[in-house]
Amino acid sequence: MREYAFMLLDGRGQPANRLEALQWYQKAAEAGDTNAMEMLGVIFEYYPPPNLDEARRWYQRAADAGDAGAMYSLSTIYGDGRGIAQDKAAEQAWLDKALAAGSGAAYQEMARRALRQTPPGTLDLVFLDPPFDADLFLPALQAAAAAMAPDGYVYLEAPQAWTDEQLSALGLVQHRHLKAGAVHAHLLRR
Repeated sequence: MREYAFMLLDGRGQPANRLEALQWYQKAAEAGDTNAMEMLGVIFEYYPPPNLDEARRWYQRAADAGDAGAMYSLSTIYGDGRGIAQDKAAEQAWLDKALAAGSGAAYQEMARRALRQTPPGTLDLVFLDPPFDADLFLPALQAAAAAMAPDGYVYLEAPQAWTDEQLSALGLVQHRHLKAGAVHAHLLRR
């Protein structure tokens, strides 16, 4: 059911039909599919028109059933105060639950926080290897650039080469670069 709903939502193999996709996701969710529950949360949160109350309700159902991704989504909703009053204690509680459940996104958030909390200019070397399909490269590089010592380095793996213009905006220059298969490895410095 969930797979068919995904095909309907994205128009894979047939015209996209969000209303029918929602119906199939709801059938799957009612049958206990926590991934479908989480996806309903995503749809209600991000697809127009957003309905944050409904998104939070589906994330909560999925999280209560043990879905790590939904736990992380709840942490971001509480942390950002989207559709509700901002609640940092609830954000941290859901982030802790997501970490305990093995959420990759929660671990990535903790790594970003650790870099942001590192005193500026104190790290000699920072290794960055974000998932290629995630939108984490710029925030990770910004945090790493702020934390690195004046003579420090950042090692970055990415799906494409970073340009001199992109790097200079962060106060970084390329020291070395190589491409191995789909990976662009960068050694960056100030």
